[in-house]
Amino acid sequence: GERAGVVVVQGDAVLLVKQYRLLINGISWEIPGGKVDDGETPELAAVRECLEETGVRCLNPRPLLFYHPGLDMNHNPTHIFHSGEIAVDHQPQSIHTQEVSGWEWVPLARCTGMIFGRQIMDSFSIVGLLAYQALMDRAGS
Repeated sequence: GERAGVVVVQGDAVLLVKQYRLLINGISWEIPGGKVDDGETPELAAVRECLEETGVRCLNPRPLLFYHPGLDMNHNPTHIFHSGEIAVDHQPQSIHTQEVSGWEWVPLARCTGMIFGRQIMDSFSIVGLLAYQALMDRAGS
């Protein structure tokens, strides 16, 4: 189904979630995100997922990228947003601890190394992080 996620940035760091994934039988670092619920906009889903996975409420998310992970068998329209603004108060009580095992602010430059080092392995996060890096590269040139 429809998915949404967000690349949350503070300074030079990106907010990543640490989750156990059965398919790889190990820990994966990912951007916050997940399923868009019925009646929910992708933007609201991205904000909700970020809060549920990290306790961080991102503000004013802006569209970064829309894509389909595959066009052969599954219908998974995917929305990635980015935000450089977060609410001042951290809300750890909002974290769904059964879904995540932690979160961390990771320098964006280190994220690329984590992709090639197989610490970030899901296409959702890889696409989001590389798209955000490309956006920053274009803004700097």
